[in-house]
Amino acid sequence: MHLHQLDVKTAFLNGKLEEDIYMVQPPGYEKGGPQMVCHLQKALYGLRQAPRAWYTTLRGKLEGVGFRASDADASLFVLEKSEHKVFLLVYVDDILVASKSEQAVRDVKQLVGSLFDVRDLGEARFFLGMEITRDWEKGSIKLSQHKAVSNIIMRFGMGEAKLSSTP
Repeated sequence: MHLHQLDVKTAFLNGKLEEDIYMVQPPGYEKGGPQMVCHLQKALYGLRQAPRAWYTTLRGKLEGVGFRASDADASLFVLEKSEHKVFLLVYVDDILVASKSEQAVRDVKQLVGSLFDVRDLGEARFFLGMEITRDWEKGSIKLSQHKAVSNIIMRFGMGEAKLSSTP
C-alpha cells in the first residue's frame, strides 16, 4: 500500500459561507468610516462555521471528480480508479492518500492539487502525532506514538523517572 500525505494551504479560506456574516472592520482597514462593517464571503479561521464550510466545499469538489464519501466515516473518501481503489483520509487540512498503485496515488495527488492549493509532503511519515514506519520487504506499515509519549513525559518532568513493570 502506497501512503502519501498532502497539506491544504489555508484550507478554511476555501469554504463558502451559507449564512450572512458581518464583522467589524479590522484595525487599519476602515473603508467608508469606522461605522461600516465587512460582509464575509468566505470562511475565516476562528469562525464557528469555518470547519463546516470547508468540509462542505471539500466534499463537493471531491464528489465532483468521482470520489464517494464513506458511510462509515465522514473523513474517508474513496475513488474507484480502473482496477485500483484510492482512499483519501482527511483531518481538517491534512490528507492521506492511499492505494496499492503508486501511479494512482500520483494521479490523485495531482487531481487534488488542481482543486486546492496543496503542499505535497511525499510519503507519509507523521500523521496526527503518529509516526508511520514502512517495511516494504514485509509489506507492513507500523504506527507509533513513541515521540508524542516521550514529549509528554519530558513536559511533565518525568524523563528521569524509574520504570516499573505492570502485571
